[in-house]
Amino acid sequence: MNELIKIEKSNVGGDLIETVNARELHQFLEVGRDYTSWIKSRIEKYGFVENQDYVLTFTKTGERQNVVMTEYHISIGMAKELAMVENNDQGRKVRRYFIECEKRLKQVTNQSAPLLSEYEKDLKVIGVIAEVLRVSESSKLGMVKTYCEKHVSRVAPLLPSYAVDSPTGSTAGSSEPTVPISNVVECIMSAAKANKALDKAGLLEQRFRKSSNGEKAFWSVTEKGLNYGKNITSPHNQRETQPHWYVSKKEDLVNTIKNNMQ
Repeated sequence: MNELIKIEKSNVGGDLIETVNARELHQFLEVGRDYTSWIKSRIEKYGFVENQDYVLTFTKTGERQNVVMTEYHISIGMAKELAMVENNDQGRKVRRYFIECEKRLKQVTNQSAPLLSEYEKDLKVIGVIAEVLRVSESSKLGMVKTYCEKHVSRVAPLLPSYAVDSPTGSTAGSSEPTVPISNVVECIMSAAKANKALDKAGLLEQRFRKSSNGEKAFWSVTEKGLNYGKNITSPHNQRETQPHWYVSKKEDLVNTIKNNMQ
């Protein structure tokens, strides 16, 4: 469908609606009187209301920007009525055009609404999963990116490239490096012993997920433990977490582990 008159969004009475510039409509209708007199008389005669049927804007023009031009941005409903009362071929043509535009907009809205609802439901589920697993901000972003790349690819490039991961209460403003527990206690003890000590200290807890063989256990950093580390989603299974610990907290962690050795 060829564009006869440009349609754009305008804020009319607090609502963002489809509007057209009355000046352009006047030109298209080939009205035999000057624009200002025409639009003012039509508004008065047919009882159109400002901030309901139309909105005014004031634009400075001219080389010195010393001329103010008043523009009327009118709703599609008002535009159809103005076209109809002209009672000429141009009026009938543009009225049919506006009706077709409204029809297409309604079709797009009806088609997209259920999809949006489904996307919203899916993202809420992702949010709940992220909350339950207590995963880091970067992992949350990764989950949303994975979803968008598969289901809403046009949105994926708009997402941030990274999220900040740092200990609870940190004001660093940037992510801090983390390592698995094996790197924290290397040459001191096994990762298995360290995890048991962290569990005793309340920084780590064992959780379970369903698997084909019944239940599978995995470790998760607790709320208290978020002062020392973070949960990332396991590369082996997205339903599991993999604890990582902030390098800056290594000394505190080692002392905590030693103090809680069985």
